[in-house]
Amino acid sequence: MAHVHTAAGHLHTGKPLLNWPLCNICRAAVISLRLFAGKACMHARSDFALIAHRGFSSQAPENTFAAFELAVDNSFAAIELDVQLTADGVPVVLHDGELQRVAGEQQVGCIRDLSAEDAALIDVGSWFGAAFVRERIPRLHDVLRRYHGRTHLHMVPAAVSSARPCTEQA
Repeated sequence: MAHVHTAAGHLHTGKPLLNWPLCNICRAAVISLRLFAGKACMHARSDFALIAHRGFSSQAPENTFAAFELAVDNSFAAIELDVQLTADGVPVVLHDGELQRVAGEQQVGCIRDLSAEDAALIDVGSWFGAAFVRERIPRLHDVLRRYHGRTHLHMVPAAVSSARPCTEQA
């Protein structure tokens, strides 16, 4: 079993992980960028690194490939992302345990109750805008493959990332 050291401890997966140049979050300042006149300020002191929180989430739906691509295209030093487990133990990239905030009113429930296959079908982009209707919940394995050698990643496991933990449905 492979493991990755993260800001919050270890992330364990059943599959080997790629050799990632993970940043130490203690050496970087997480800065939420706000747009000014349509452009992000990308300049920072040399002892700080600009980290795209859940990708470039002011311009694309959080924790999606669209947000991650924009972060890379805009030269962020790293991407922070959140990791949850599906019912079948597959790590996926999602902040909340509950799906409703990013998947809409029709999708009530918890990621931990869905298989990875079912989770991959959920639209998590429509809430942000029509251009993102095809955005889905990415599997961590796919994110690691796509961004290997392209950027640094800060991975936060569900135990510490869930601002909205999944509650039992009545």
